[in-house]
Amino acid sequence: MITARMIRQKGSCYNPTELDGVDSKTKWTLLEWMNYKHYKNGTLDAIWVFSHMTDERMAREFAIWCAKRCKTASDEIKAYIKAIEGYYTTGTHTLDEMEAAYRAAYNAAYRAACCAADRSADRAACCAADREADRAAYSAACCAACCAAERKAQLAKIKRMLKEAK
Repeated sequence: MITARMIRQKGSCYNPTELDGVDSKTKWTLLEWMNYKHYKNGTLDAIWVFSHMTDERMAREFAIWCAKRCKTASDEIKAYIKAIEGYYTTGTHTLDEMEAAYRAAYNAAYRAACCAADRSADRAACCAADREADRAAYSAACCAACCAAERKAQLAKIKRMLKEAK
């Protein structure tokens, strides 16, 4: 169970007890926090709570999912996202392989600097590879999302992941 105090201790920008229906005694599951409808900043706050309150494996899985949703024509960026996934989730890539894929993706993204989609995919991939899983999940979500529809898709993915984890 997760309390408002636990969320505040992770560095939320406001005290969750300021929200309708939340007080110092509120204890909800992470899925209940995801279903809460009265965050000050809507789905962005829900995604922040998820990324900071879930375990590292699920945070990393979500970050990789966000990076994969970025559209790119760059084979190097696609290979980098695959290497991130291979390193963090399937064990099919080494840290050296992931870092080599990063260098190739970085170079490709900046050679094609006029293509915003490739830069967005590169940023999301870099965020997904971040050493801190909670920061990676939240950062990749921010890098990948350009509209409210994408935020809704991200929140729906989080809810599916939490339901499947039960």
